Amino acid sequence: MEDEDFDPDAGGEAQEADPMDEAKPELSRRDVVVFVIDARKPMLEHQLGGLPFAFVALDCVARCMTERIVSAESDLMAVVLVGTAKTGNAYDFAHQSVLMPLAELRASRIRELRNLVAEAKLFGKGDFGADIGGPMEEGEEGRLSVSMALHHVQLLLSKELKANDATKRCIFFTCADHAADPVRAGEHEASMKSRDMLEQGIALIPFFFQPPGPPLELGAFWRKVVAANRKPAQPDGVALAGAADADFNADTPADELTVCASGEAGAVHALVRRSAARRLVRKRVALALPSGQKIGLALVNLVQKKHKPAARTVDLRTNELIVRSVRRLCEKTTAFLNEFQLGHLFFVGGTIATFEPGEKAKLADFGDAGLRCIGFVPAAELQPYHMVGAAAFATASNEVASGSAGACRALITQMAAKRVAMVASWVSKGGQPRLLALSPQLERRAPRAAGGIVELPFGFHVARLPYSDDLRDVPLAVSRAAPSAEAVDAAREVVRALGVEYEPKPSPVLAHFYTALEAAALNEAPQAVVDATLPDEERALKRAREQVERLRGAAYGDEYDPDAGAKKKRPPKAAVPETDDEWRALASSAGALDALNADALKGYCEQHGLKKSGKKSDLVARVAAHVADG
Repeated sequence: MEDEDFDPDAGGEAQEADPMDEAKPELSRRDVVVFVIDARKPMLEHQLGGLPFAFVALDCVARCMTERIVSAESDLMAVVLVGTAKTGNAYDFAHQSVLMPLAELRASRIRELRNLVAEAKLFGKGDFGADIGGPMEEGEEGRLSVSMALHHVQLLLSKELKANDATKRCIFFTCADHAADPVRAGEHEASMKSRDMLEQGIALIPFFFQPPGPPLELGAFWRKVVAANRKPAQPDGVALAGAADADFNADTPADELTVCASGEAGAVHALVRRSAARRLVRKRVALALPSGQKIGLALVNLVQKKHKPAARTVDLRTNELIVRSVRRLCEKTTAFLNEFQLGHLFFVGGTIATFEPGEKAKLADFGDAGLRCIGFVPAAELQPYHMVGAAAFATASNEVASGSAGACRALITQMAAKRVAMVASWVSKGGQPRLLALSPQLERRAPRAAGGIVELPFGFHVARLPYSDDLRDVPLAVSRAAPSAEAVDAAREVVRALGVEYEPKPSPVLAHFYTALEAAALNEAPQAVVDATLPDEERALKRAREQVERLRGAAYGDEYDPDAGAKKKRPPKAAVPETDDEWRALASSAGALDALNADALKGYCEQHGLKKSGKKSDLVARVAAHVADG
């Protein structure tokens, strides 16, 4: 699975088209998740917030599905129970039952899961139904292993055609990770199966509940199984000297094997959501330091820009797409010109600069694409107006360079202690170089009593810095006279009087669209649409008339008249001729008859027996013709 090109311009102004933008970003791909829940006796006996561990996990699954069915289009999810008394799966794996098959989300399936959780809350114990039965009996653990459960998940995802081009994950809920657990037998087999899942692009994410008693031993078994499911460091990655890599297996820091010991069941849901979001990586890059060493970073666009669909021209009758092609012709010979016969002229400093074919493309070559550290500046010098567009977030990634996780933590800790931010240059493929500011963020964990989950991870907030042309000093006209206390109080009263309750308004754009659509379907004239989003100035003035008058008097004085102003001078009315000589003199002046009103023209027509009906232009023509005839 190749990472998509990171776009530091996300959320900003339109940039030149990048060929990498045509690729479908990972964040918009179909998400396929298989939830595996340990349904043995410990998961049903121990409780969290009055609910058995297994049903806390099931409630978390139902919540995740509810969110996805609202925000996603075609995600696939399944729920598999391991350690059940009965066997219910298509591959006949012992003591494994499919509670919900792998399929697109449906409200009816989510309702079934919520009903199971509600019954467990009501009766204080869990029951998955007669088809699944209770937990497996003691002594039968030898027929169940983690490798078998992972093999089942692998088959489910490999046989589903819709999961081929998708982000695939397996989330494993359990509360047992001690040396005496018989299900942990076969560490080598489980690691090999985890490696097979990696080759198929399936991420394994375990979650552990803390049972009463000593803390779980999150050590060798699960750490090796999860490490086998992560990509190793690239051979060309340059590791930092002295960076300890014992606690960081590829992209799997120690905090990924998390114990949820919270007294609130909602903490498990927050943990699952946080882990899922951590893997929505947009791009993995190597941050090149001035010393030549590299730190691998995984970049995520926190705010994704929505690309506007391009307009397409279709035939009015057949509705077929019209394909256009542009060819350039020679003005003299009318022959077609190819790209090698075209040149580019630019006016530079009063002269004309000529670029030969291919020279213009070389101007956009700013070297190898990547992220390079330039230096460090005090964090206080970064201002909010320096951030152009939405910021991204970067975390350590050992897939680019081994040892990046430890080196990144050390770098972030030192930068935060010295209160500095990094300035780096970003060169994308075929794009202009950009200056980026990397602001460090220290890790923050919740107390162990609240689950010990990572609330804020180690990483960098990556902000795109503006060019010097983007910054300008705007002179602001500042009033020297400070407003009086009476004017400030009057302004407060105006604001309070204009306060209204929220009232949803229909979209006028949609109203116009559906009105036009209905009119076209019925072959009728479209009805007028009232835009309810426009401000009602008359109503607002009626609500705050007294307060506005008080503010006007406090700010401008009692003698201020808003209606008084420079009155427009009306042009003097043209004098009506009384004699025939005056009419002849007036008709000889261009446009003089047009200045007379209709009553004066009708009076002349009545006096000389002419027709008085018609428009003013007809009267003017009639009077001019009569005066000319003499």
